[in-house]
Amino acid sequence: MGDGKFPRYSPDVDLDDGNILHTFAVGDLVVPLIAFDHTRFECDLENGGDQDDTGMSLWPASSLVVSILMRCHGLLEAANVLEIGSGSAFCGLVARQIAMRVVLSDREPAMRQLAGRNLTMQTAEVDAATTVRSFGWAENDAWPKERFEVILASDVLYGYHHSMRTCPDELARFSGLLESSLAPGGIVIIGHVERNCLARADLQVALQQQGFTVQLMHPSECGSAAMPRPPAHGGVVFLCSRAGEGTRLVNAASAAAGEGGRLAAAASAAAAAPKRKLPHEELAVEGGADTSAMRSAQKRTLPPPSQ
Repeated sequence: MGDGKFPRYSPDVDLDDGNILHTFAVGDLVVPLIAFDHTRFECDLENGGDQDDTGMSLWPASSLVVSILMRCHGLLEAANVLEIGSGSAFCGLVARQIAMRVVLSDREPAMRQLAGRNLTMQTAEVDAATTVRSFGWAENDAWPKERFEVILASDVLYGYHHSMRTCPDELARFSGLLESSLAPGGIVIIGHVERNCLARADLQVALQQQGFTVQLMHPSECGSAAMPRPPAHGGVVFLCSRAGEGTRLVNAASAAAGEGGRLAAAASAAAAAPKRKLPHEELAVEGGADTSAMRSAQKRTLPPPSQ
Protein backbone atom coordinates (compact mmCIF):
# COMPACT_ATOMS: atom_id res chain seq x y z
CA MET A 1 0.00 0.00 0.00
CA GLY A 2 1.69 3.18 -1.14
CA ASP A 3 1.50 6.65 0.35
CA GLY A 4 0.33 7.95 -3.02
CA LYS A 5 -3.19 6.68 -2.36
CA PHE A 6 -3.62 9.12 0.51
CA PRO A 7 -4.09 12.91 0.45
CA ARG A 8 -1.16 15.02 1.54
CA TYR A 9 -3.29 17.91 2.76
CA SER A 10 -6.55 18.33 4.57
CA PRO A 11 -9.51 19.05 2.31
CA ASP A 12 -11.22 21.32 4.81
CA VAL A 13 -9.02 22.24 7.80
CA ASP A 14 -7.01 25.44 8.10
CA LEU A 15 -3.54 24.20 9.05
CA ASP A 16 -2.64 27.64 10.41
CA ASP A 17 -5.14 27.23 13.23
CA GLY A 18 -2.91 25.02 15.38
CA ASN A 19 -3.70 21.90 13.33
CA ILE A 20 -0.94 19.76 11.86
CA LEU A 21 -1.23 17.13 9.14
CA HIS A 22 0.45 13.80 9.90
CA THR A 23 0.71 10.72 7.70
CA PHE A 24 1.33 7.71 9.94
CA ALA A 25 2.51 4.24 8.96
CA VAL A 26 1.41 1.31 11.13
CA GLY A 27 2.86 -1.80 9.55
CA ASP A 28 1.41 -1.81 6.04
CA LEU A 29 -1.41 0.57 6.99
CA VAL A 30 -1.21 4.28 6.25
CA VAL A 31 -3.36 6.75 8.19
CA PRO A 32 -3.50 10.47 7.29
CA LEU A 33 -4.56 12.48 10.33
CA ILE A 34 -5.21 16.06 11.38
CA ALA A 35 -4.48 16.76 15.05
CA PHE A 36 -3.87 19.82 17.19
CA ASP A 37 -0.15 20.32 17.83
CA HIS A 38 -0.05 20.84 21.59
CA THR A 39 3.76 21.16 21.54
CA ARG A 40 3.69 24.32 19.41
CA PHE A 41 0.29 25.88 20.06
CA GLU A 42 -0.73 26.16 23.69
CA CYS A 43 -4.13 27.16 24.98
CA ASP A 44 -3.96 28.68 28.47
CA LEU A 45 -7.47 28.40 29.90
CA GLU A 46 -6.44 30.11 33.12
CA ASN A 47 -5.30 33.22 31.26
CA GLY A 48 -8.15 33.85 28.88
CA GLY A 49 -8.06 30.82 26.60
CA ASP A 50 -11.56 29.70 25.64
CA GLN A 51 -11.05 26.15 24.41
CA ASP A 52 -9.34 23.07 25.83
CA ASP A 53 -7.57 21.42 22.88
CA THR A 54 -6.34 18.40 24.86
CA GLY A 55 -8.71 15.99 23.15
CA MET A 56 -7.80 17.31 19.69
CA SER A 57 -4.13 16.41 20.20
CA LEU A 58 -2.59 13.02 19.48
CA TRP A 59 -0.88 11.58 22.55
CA PRO A 60 1.75 8.80 22.68
CA ALA A 61 -0.48 6.34 24.58
CA SER A 62 -2.31 5.82 21.28
CA SER A 63 0.74 3.96 19.96
CA LEU A 64 0.43 1.38 22.73
CA VAL A 65 -3.28 0.88 22.03
CA VAL A 66 -2.71 0.50 18.29
CA SER A 67 0.18 -1.93 18.80
CA ILE A 68 -2.01 -4.22 20.93
CA LEU A 69 -4.85 -3.84 18.42
CA MET A 70 -2.56 -4.93 15.59
CA ARG A 71 -1.85 -8.21 17.39
CA CYS A 72 -5.50 -9.08 16.81
CA HIS A 73 -5.35 -8.12 13.13
CA GLY A 74 -6.39 -11.52 11.81
CA LEU A 75 -9.32 -11.85 14.23
CA LEU A 76 -11.07 -8.55 13.53
CA GLU A 77 -12.57 -9.08 10.08
CA ALA A 78 -15.94 -9.91 11.67
CA ALA A 79 -15.55 -7.62 14.69
CA ASN A 80 -17.34 -4.40 15.61
CA VAL A 81 -15.06 -1.84 17.27
CA LEU A 82 -15.96 1.14 19.46
CA GLU A 83 -13.54 3.94 20.30
CA ILE A 84 -14.63 6.13 23.22
CA GLY A 85 -13.21 9.59 23.87
CA SER A 86 -11.87 9.35 20.34
CA GLY A 87 -10.65 12.94 19.86
CA SER A 88 -8.70 12.86 16.58
CA ALA A 89 -9.70 9.16 16.27
CA PHE A 90 -6.28 7.74 15.38
CA CYS A 91 -6.91 4.38 17.08
CA GLY A 92 -10.34 3.98 15.52
CA LEU A 93 -9.06 4.91 12.06
CA VAL A 94 -6.43 2.18 12.29
CA ALA A 95 -9.16 -0.25 13.39
CA ARG A 96 -11.26 0.87 10.43
CA GLN A 97 -8.78 -0.75 8.04
CA ILE A 98 -8.86 -4.17 9.71
CA ALA A 99 -12.29 -4.52 11.38
CA MET A 100 -15.79 -5.10 10.00
CA ARG A 101 -17.28 -1.92 11.49
CA VAL A 102 -16.06 0.96 13.66
CA VAL A 103 -17.88 3.57 15.75
CA LEU A 104 -15.87 6.65 16.71
CA SER A 105 -17.39 8.42 19.70
CA ASP A 106 -16.83 11.52 21.79
CA ARG A 107 -19.16 13.61 23.94
CA GLU A 108 -17.68 16.91 22.67
CA PRO A 109 -19.04 18.29 19.36
CA ALA A 110 -15.67 19.74 18.36
CA MET A 111 -14.03 16.35 18.80
CA ARG A 112 -16.70 14.62 16.74
CA GLN A 113 -16.23 17.21 14.02
CA LEU A 114 -12.48 16.55 14.00
CA ALA A 115 -13.01 12.77 13.93
CA GLY A 116 -15.46 13.16 11.06
CA ARG A 117 -13.02 15.26 9.06
CA ASN A 118 -10.24 12.76 9.65
CA LEU A 119 -12.58 10.02 8.49
CA THR A 120 -13.17 11.84 5.19
CA MET A 121 -9.41 11.89 4.58
CA GLN A 122 -9.08 8.09 4.55
CA THR A 123 -9.01 6.02 1.39
CA ALA A 124 -12.38 4.89 0.07
CA GLU A 125 -11.01 1.39 -0.58
CA VAL A 126 -11.87 0.12 2.92
CA ASP A 127 -15.36 -1.36 3.07
CA ALA A 128 -15.81 -1.11 6.85
CA ALA A 129 -18.77 1.01 7.87
CA THR A 130 -17.51 3.80 10.13
CA THR A 131 -19.69 6.31 11.95
CA VAL A 132 -19.18 9.11 14.47
CA ARG A 133 -21.48 9.14 17.50
CA SER A 134 -22.03 11.10 20.71
CA PHE A 135 -21.25 8.75 23.61
CA GLY A 136 -19.53 9.53 26.90
CA TRP A 137 -19.36 8.82 30.62
CA ALA A 138 -20.31 12.18 32.10
CA GLU A 139 -23.61 12.29 33.93
CA ASN A 140 -26.57 11.92 31.51
CA ASP A 141 -24.33 11.10 28.52
CA ALA A 142 -25.72 8.61 26.01
CA TRP A 143 -24.36 5.06 25.93
CA PRO A 144 -24.46 2.65 22.98
CA LYS A 145 -27.46 0.34 22.75
CA GLU A 146 -25.39 -2.37 21.08
CA ARG A 147 -22.31 -4.31 22.10
CA PHE A 148 -18.85 -4.41 20.53
CA GLU A 149 -16.17 -7.09 20.37
CA VAL A 150 -13.40 -4.51 20.86
CA ILE A 151 -13.49 -1.21 22.77
CA LEU A 152 -10.60 1.26 22.54
CA ALA A 153 -9.79 4.19 24.84
CA SER A 154 -6.53 6.12 24.64
CA ASP A 155 -5.49 8.53 27.41
CA VAL A 156 -9.05 9.56 28.23
CA LEU A 157 -8.65 9.88 32.02
CA TYR A 158 -6.01 12.57 32.36
CA GLY A 159 -7.34 14.96 35.01
CA TYR A 160 -5.57 15.13 38.35
CA HIS A 161 -8.92 14.48 40.04
CA HIS A 162 -9.51 11.03 38.58
CA SER A 163 -9.32 8.88 41.70
CA MET A 164 -11.75 6.80 43.70
CA ARG A 165 -11.28 9.25 46.57
CA THR A 166 -12.18 12.43 44.67
CA CYS A 167 -14.24 11.19 41.72
CA PRO A 168 -15.67 7.70 42.36
CA ASP A 169 -18.85 8.40 40.36
CA GLU A 170 -16.97 9.30 37.19
CA LEU A 171 -14.75 6.21 37.35
CA ALA A 172 -17.84 4.10 38.03
CA ARG A 173 -19.62 5.58 34.99
CA PHE A 174 -16.54 5.04 32.82
CA SER A 175 -16.17 1.38 33.77
CA GLY A 176 -19.95 0.94 33.59
CA LEU A 177 -19.97 2.25 30.01
CA LEU A 178 -17.33 -0.33 29.12
CA GLU A 179 -19.21 -3.20 30.75
CA SER A 180 -22.50 -2.18 29.14
CA SER A 181 -20.95 -1.89 25.67
CA LEU A 182 -18.71 -4.99 25.56
CA ALA A 183 -19.92 -8.07 23.71
CA PRO A 184 -19.45 -11.53 25.27
CA GLY A 185 -15.87 -12.66 24.73
CA GLY A 186 -14.74 -9.15 23.83
CA ILE A 187 -11.76 -7.10 25.00
CA VAL A 188 -11.19 -3.54 26.16
CA ILE A 189 -7.83 -1.89 25.39
CA ILE A 190 -7.14 1.24 27.45
CA GLY A 191 -3.99 3.30 27.03
CA HIS A 192 -3.25 5.26 30.20
CA VAL A 193 -0.55 7.71 31.30
CA GLU A 194 -0.16 8.25 35.01
CA ARG A 195 -0.63 11.93 35.89
CA ASN A 196 -2.17 11.26 39.28
CA CYS A 197 -0.43 8.99 41.80
CA LEU A 198 -3.73 7.19 42.43
CA ALA A 199 -5.30 7.10 38.96
CA ARG A 200 -3.77 3.86 37.71
CA ALA A 201 -4.58 1.87 40.83
CA ASP A 202 -8.03 3.43 41.20
CA LEU A 203 -8.93 2.79 37.56
CA GLN A 204 -7.96 -0.85 38.02
CA VAL A 205 -10.18 -1.07 41.11
CA ALA A 206 -13.12 0.51 39.25
CA LEU A 207 -12.73 -1.95 36.37
CA GLN A 208 -12.51 -4.92 38.70
CA GLN A 209 -15.64 -3.75 40.52
CA GLN A 210 -17.46 -4.04 37.18
CA GLY A 211 -16.38 -7.67 36.90
CA PHE A 212 -13.42 -7.23 34.56
CA THR A 213 -10.24 -9.25 34.68
CA VAL A 214 -7.49 -6.66 34.21
CA GLN A 215 -4.03 -7.33 32.82
CA LEU A 216 -1.62 -4.41 33.19
CA MET A 217 0.88 -4.25 30.32
CA HIS A 218 3.95 -2.04 30.28
CA PRO A 219 5.39 -0.65 27.00
CA SER A 220 8.04 -3.37 26.78
CA GLU A 221 5.19 -5.90 26.70
CA CYS A 222 3.14 -4.08 24.04
CA GLY A 223 5.24 -4.68 20.95
CA SER A 224 3.72 -6.09 17.79
CA ALA A 225 5.02 -6.92 14.34
CA ALA A 226 3.61 -3.59 13.14
CA MET A 227 5.16 -1.64 16.02
CA PRO A 228 8.00 -3.67 17.61
CA ARG A 229 9.18 -0.94 19.97
CA PRO A 230 6.32 1.20 21.25
CA PRO A 231 7.32 4.23 23.33
CA ALA A 232 7.40 4.35 27.10
CA HIS A 233 6.27 7.93 27.94
CA GLY A 234 5.04 6.71 31.31
CA GLY A 235 2.16 4.87 29.64
CA VAL A 236 0.63 1.48 30.32
CA VAL A 237 -2.17 -0.57 28.77
CA PHE A 238 -5.11 -2.01 30.66
CA LEU A 239 -6.23 -5.14 28.81
CA CYS A 240 -9.68 -6.02 30.13
CA SER A 241 -12.07 -8.89 29.62
CA ARG A 242 -14.97 -10.23 31.63
CA ALA A 243 -13.92 -12.70 34.29
CA GLY A 244 -14.16 -16.24 32.94
CA GLU A 245 -14.37 -15.18 29.29
CA GLY A 246 -10.95 -16.17 27.99
CA THR A 247 -11.12 -15.96 24.19
CA ARG A 248 -8.92 -15.87 21.11
CA LEU A 249 -9.02 -12.05 21.20
CA VAL A 250 -7.72 -11.99 24.77
CA ASN A 251 -5.03 -14.54 23.94
CA ALA A 252 -3.92 -12.67 20.82
CA ALA A 253 -3.81 -9.30 22.55
CA SER A 254 -1.71 -10.60 25.44
CA ALA A 255 0.47 -12.95 23.38
CA ALA A 256 3.71 -11.01 23.10
CA ALA A 257 5.12 -11.98 26.47
CA GLY A 258 6.83 -14.90 24.73
CA GLU A 259 7.61 -13.03 21.53
CA GLY A 260 10.25 -10.62 22.79
CA GLY A 261 13.05 -12.24 20.79
CA ARG A 262 11.12 -12.34 17.53
CA LEU A 263 9.92 -8.74 17.87
CA ALA A 264 13.41 -7.53 18.76
CA ALA A 265 14.76 -9.27 15.66
CA ALA A 266 12.02 -7.66 13.59
CA ALA A 267 12.91 -4.27 15.04
CA SER A 268 16.58 -4.76 14.17
CA ALA A 269 15.68 -5.74 10.61
CA ALA A 270 13.40 -2.72 10.32
CA ALA A 271 16.17 -0.46 11.56
CA ALA A 272 18.34 -1.54 8.62
CA ALA A 273 15.60 -0.76 6.11
CA PRO A 274 14.39 2.68 4.92
CA LYS A 275 12.17 4.02 7.66
CA ARG A 276 8.67 5.44 7.59
CA LYS A 277 7.55 7.40 10.61
CA LEU A 278 5.47 5.68 13.24
CA PRO A 279 3.21 7.80 15.40
CA HIS A 280 5.34 7.39 18.51
CA GLU A 281 8.48 8.40 16.61
CA GLU A 282 6.90 11.70 15.60
CA LEU A 283 5.39 12.33 19.00
CA ALA A 284 8.49 11.41 20.98
CA VAL A 285 10.53 14.24 19.45
CA GLU A 286 10.46 17.63 21.12
CA GLY A 287 8.24 19.76 18.92
CA GLY A 288 6.31 16.66 17.91
CA ALA A 289 4.85 17.84 14.61
CA ASP A 290 5.72 16.71 11.13
CA THR A 291 6.60 20.25 10.08
CA SER A 292 7.62 19.23 6.57
CA ALA A 293 4.10 17.95 5.98
CA MET A 294 2.71 21.18 7.36
CA ARG A 295 4.95 23.33 5.15
CA SER A 296 4.07 21.35 2.03
CA ALA A 297 0.38 21.21 2.81
CA GLN A 298 -2.02 23.45 0.98
CA LYS A 299 -3.90 25.75 3.33
CA ARG A 300 -7.67 25.61 3.19
CA THR A 301 -10.36 27.63 4.92
CA LEU A 302 -12.41 25.84 7.56
CA PRO A 303 -16.04 25.70 6.34
CA PRO A 304 -19.08 25.52 8.57
CA PRO A 305 -19.45 21.95 9.91
CA SER A 306 -21.99 19.83 8.04
CA GLN A 307 -25.03 18.76 10.04
